[in-house]
Amino acid sequence: TAPPIEGLYFDPQLRIEQSYADELVKCVLPYFRHGANQVMLFGKGTRADPTETSSTDPSSTNSENSSSGLPEFVPELVATLSRILHGHIPIETYRLLFPATPDEQIYPARQVIINLYHPGEGITPHVDLLRRYGDGIIGLSLLSGTKHQLYLPPRSILVMEKDARYLWKHGIAAREQDFIANSTLPPESGADNHAKDQEIEQELDGMWVDRHLRISITIRWMLPGAEIVGGEV
Repeated sequence: TAPPIEGLYFDPQLRIEQSYADELVKCVLPYFRHGANQVMLFGKGTRADPTETSSTDPSSTNSENSSSGLPEFVPELVATLSRILHGHIPIETYRLLFPATPDEQIYPARQVIINLYHPGEGITPHVDLLRRYGDGIIGLSLLSGTKHQLYLPPRSILVMEKDARYLWKHGIAAREQDFIANSTLPPESGADNHAKDQEIEQELDGMWVDRHLRISITIRWMLPGAEIVGGEV
């Protein structure tokens, strides 16, 4: 389960279907054919036609119209995540992530980053760029699991907003296995305190899980002007 951090929403039982995950992997693997391990996809700052009929139905994709500039699988993924998360996160968070009407959409466009991780690879603890991305971040894990201050099983969904997005760093320790305890690790343990993790793990009942090839898909909102790339990294 997720630690008690404001704006962090994670339920390991909420996952996309295996068949759909397999289709997503087929869609994203071609991006990595030439040795790349990361791809960024930027949507266009367009809004739905204000004359269109909007719906609060979680199966509706009105706010993810075909002129988004993103590959077709992205709006489909957003619609799928909308259906899965409906009723499982606060309504204000849901509306931030999945605005039903143009008036509810706070930010101009979405940005998607897809990362490929080989066993043993991680990511330095960080906060997503404050001057480039808005509030409300969705992360999806495919193929393999990883421990990201909590264990993210394959096909699981992580949502961050508020304190979890702005005040807490998130990262992945560079190792080939993760220790998954039968009870939750203390909140001070995490990816940037690996030595203490190892001491705690010796006292807990659990198991080591091998990492395999892993793909992460992160969906974020861009701030106005964030499409101008350069300078800040």
